[in-house]
Amino acid sequence: VVIMPRAARTAASSSLPSTVAARSYIHENGFAKVVLATEGGLKLRLHVWRPDTGAPAQENIHDHRWDFASSVLCGEVGDQIFELGGSPLTGEAIETLHGHRYVRGTGHADYGLVPSGAKVARRVAARTFRAGESYSLPHSVLHRIVVTHPELTATLVLTGPVVSSTCQLLARTPLQPTKAADGRQLTPADVRLLFDHVEGSR
Repeated sequence: VVIMPRAARTAASSSLPSTVAARSYIHENGFAKVVLATEGGLKLRLHVWRPDTGAPAQENIHDHRWDFASSVLCGEVGDQIFELGGSPLTGEAIETLHGHRYVRGTGHADYGLVPSGAKVARRVAARTFRAGESYSLPHSVLHRIVVTHPELTATLVLTGPVVSSTCQLLARTPLQPTKAADGRQLTPADVRLLFDHVEGSR
């Protein structure tokens, strides 16, 4: 929890924002993805949701290619856990969605999406994490992050080494076969501003 303020102060007075911005962008799920450091297959990332950006959030259900741990720095996040299968007749929280397989591209924000047909997902848990709280998830768990907090929300995320070459995305509407971060790349000024906003919200 104390890492982010120190990183922000260091970045603000050095050339680090340029290095960080080169690998950071606005994610389709509605947050700024800021990759602070990478080493030995690990990545330290800052995720920032700003209500004033108007960034459209798809809030897809997905799993990951790596295990991860997340600590909420400010604001709050809702985390919904899903399993495949289920029937609306049981009265459970069921969603019928468009399935996709994610394949990593060559660029830091490039990927391919291969349609995998209709999927039925059952929500099995819903929890809320607030500032100062942390959680972790194995790579194979399907979940959806929902951020409705009216103020800025930020999480510090540590991702582990890649353990799967692909992952799943389940969306309410079909997604494009390929996607990239064109037009959503962060600038060094964006990175400095995000650091300032997170510092000011703590």
